Amino acid sequence: MIFFFFLITLYLFSLIYTLPPTITVGDVAELVGAASNLGIAHSPGYPLFCILYKFFINILPLGDYGYRAGFISMIIFIVSGILIFIFAYKKANFLFGLFAFTFYFSQPILLKQSIIGEVFSLYNLLVVLIFYFLFSEDILFKKRFYILGFLLGLSLGCQHIIIFLIPSLVLYWLINIKIYKLNLNDVLYFLIFFIIGFLIYLYIPIRSSVEPLYDWEDPQTLDRFLYLFFRGRYGTFSLAQGGKLYFGFNSLYYGFKLFFYILGVKNLMFLLFSILVLIVNRKIKFTNITIVFFSFLFTGPLFITLTGLKNISSGNIYILERLITSSVISLVFFVIFSINILKNKKSIIYFLILLNLFSYFKNLKSISLRNNYFLYDYIVNILRNVPYDTFLLSDRADETEFGIAYYQRCLKKRNDILFVDCNASVSRSIYGNSYYMIWGQERLKIRSKVETEIIDKHPNKVIYNTVLPQQTSTSKYEFGLVYTTFENYKIHIPNEIFIIRGVKDLNFRELVLYNVYLNLLSNFYFKRAIHNKKLSYVVELLYNELFFLNNDYKYLTFIPYYYFLINDFHKAEQEYLKIIYNYQLPSEVYLEILINLGVVYKKQNKFKESEECFLKAISINPNNSQAYYNLGILYWEMNNFKKALDYFEKLLKLQPDNEEIKRYIQYLRLKL
Repeated sequence: MIFFFFLITLYLFSLIYTLPPTITVGDVAELVGAASNLGIAHSPGYPLFCILYKFFINILPLGDYGYRAGFISMIIFIVSGILIFIFAYKKANFLFGLFAFTFYFSQPILLKQSIIGEVFSLYNLLVVLIFYFLFSEDILFKKRFYILGFLLGLSLGCQHIIIFLIPSLVLYWLINIKIYKLNLNDVLYFLIFFIIGFLIYLYIPIRSSVEPLYDWEDPQTLDRFLYLFFRGRYGTFSLAQGGKLYFGFNSLYYGFKLFFYILGVKNLMFLLFSILVLIVNRKIKFTNITIVFFSFLFTGPLFITLTGLKNISSGNIYILERLITSSVISLVFFVIFSINILKNKKSIIYFLILLNLFSYFKNLKSISLRNNYFLYDYIVNILRNVPYDTFLLSDRADETEFGIAYYQRCLKKRNDILFVDCNASVSRSIYGNSYYMIWGQERLKIRSKVETEIIDKHPNKVIYNTVLPQQTSTSKYEFGLVYTTFENYKIHIPNEIFIIRGVKDLNFRELVLYNVYLNLLSNFYFKRAIHNKKLSYVVELLYNELFFLNNDYKYLTFIPYYYFLINDFHKAEQEYLKIIYNYQLPSEVYLEILINLGVVYKKQNKFKESEECFLKAISINPNNSQAYYNLGILYWEMNNFKKALDYFEKLLKLQPDNEEIKRYIQYLRLKL
């Protein structure tokens, strides 16, 4: 017992060390904001999460709301582990309980969700509770039956993915219906307890009626509530808006392939080892094992199959690993049931415990968010970029709107800004009640009309936070990370306000956001630097950062191109040569640089060097029309009309419909 409490303490303090200091990417800002203000989060509303986390957030005395929510998730995760220990202890012995406890903590997919303020740590606890009562045969079956009804109803108030667990529960009851003699009264009581749990959803229309700060879909009426509950915006069973369900042998193959990749080698080895033990031990009772294995398949590979996702990409893994946690928990119970035959093999169990502890500490470094200020800095810098006392129309979606709402409404900062979420996700619609149900061009027309009226009424007061300024018809001008509705070239924005801490270790979603961030800034400062050469170092800094972030050489080529535009041809030449000499370039990039370098040489009257660049480009790609054109122009300027004619005629073979080249050829023939 001393060792067990030592383990709990060890897990507690090591996980505390990994907690993020504030909000992180994903739905954290929105969910924490909704909980701290007793609001309504995105579909299906997450009433259980909002109520529980609101209660505990108010109790904790330290950190901001994002930190507190992560701390609550961590405690919930530890409680889930203790339940698994108790279950395995009752099924086998104390040592085997320690094995199950450490095995649960060694799961990286579960660990990632255990330190952030999202719904999955709470959802995982509910799944553990369902399995705990389902298989605790020392509790009267009918009591367990009613408790499971309550837990199922409550789980729907946490995460709809619980429906993928229902087939396993039905199978369990069908197998045991004759043994435990369930009757219609028992089913009726089950439904009553289910409804009692499901009544958590009464929170949503009641809370929406007083218009909380977070009020997704404005679900005050029955139709709006059903639209929220059934995820009408996304298409009910879809992972994202516009998706659909897939099933077939092809998608089944990719579903299993992607699932086992996410599951990892260690878990796959445990799964195979457990199956091997089952094959060897023919005396074992297979009922419970069959149920958890069925659950493992249905909530894991079969669930991924329905998504239609195929590629083992960072984006797909980022989405799916949060949604298959119930399958990982099913695996934990499958391992408990299958290898408890080894419960008295102390040396083996000690070895497995050490293996689990090693795996846990190995995973800690990769999941740690201790110094993650990315989203916080990202949002703060956007708001630093927004002038005082303005309308901020934001349509970047997800983290940006959630983060701004969190910063303004939870932390009570920059309240001079009138923040409008153009997607009506975290702020009430200013575009009319029907706006929630409209998508596509019709929605954009409504936006354009309403926003034009706001701009006319408040000139020089409207700021857009967007990456698609062309979506609506209102005029927009680049202004750092945002857009103004008036000309702003005389306003100076110091680039120092845009620094983000800790960008060395970014996850997939952070990389996407940071790329958008840097592209907005680089485009803005590129244009500003053409008029103000003092900003040239900012241009170099941003494009070098984009290159190192993406390993894409096109970003490096913007630097010499900038110097070319400001007529600093010597500097442009140096920058192009620096790229050629320092990097092993793909042929298409090298070809583009050769042609551009040739133009730079020509601008400096270095005709021989220019000629060499164009000829080398043709030797690499004999069908490169740009090289032929540039050579034709070069020889023309050198008064070598015969060679100019020769290369224009070669170009005409590549572009027989080019009227401009035909005129050049006609003129040169007359000249000769």
